[in-house]
Amino acid sequence: MAIIFASLPGLSCYLLLYCIFMIIFEILDTWGATIVHRNIWIEYIKEIEEEDGKKDERKIWADFYFKNPTFLRTTLILINYFIALIILIQYTDKYISYIIMILTIICGNIIIQLWRRKRDQDLDDVEKKKRSNLNKKEDKQFN
Repeated sequence: MAIIFASLPGLSCYLLLYCIFMIIFEILDTWGATIVHRNIWIEYIKEIEEEDGKKDERKIWADFYFKNPTFLRTTLILINYFIALIILIQYTDKYISYIIMILTIICGNIIIQLWRRKRDQDLDDVEKKKRSNLNKKEDKQFN
C-alpha cells in the first residue's frame, strides 16, 4: 500500500494509471481493514470491558475505529473510482473522470474529518468530566 500511495502524486498526470492505482489502493485498504477488524475486535472489546480509569476513552476509540462505517465508505469510494475509469475508457472524457476522482477524494476526507471531530469532542467531554470530578474531590478535601 505504501508504494502505491507514494506513487500516486507522480501518476496524477496519467489519469488511467492513477485510476487503476487508486482502485488497487482502495481494494488493499478494504482488505486490510477487514483483517484488522476481524483480528482485533474481540480482543479490544475485552480490554474495553475491564474496569479502569481509561474505560471511557477506550470505548470512544473503539467506536471510532470499529463502529464507523469504514467498509461502506471505502466501497463507495471504490465504486466511484471504477465509474471514473469506465468513463475514461468508454468516453475518453478525462475532465469528468478528474472531477469524479477529485470529488470522491474530497468527500471521503470530509467524512473522516466528521468522524474525527466527533471522536475529539467525545474525548474532550470525558476529559472535562474527569476534571470536574477531580475538582469536586479537591473541594471536599478542603471543606
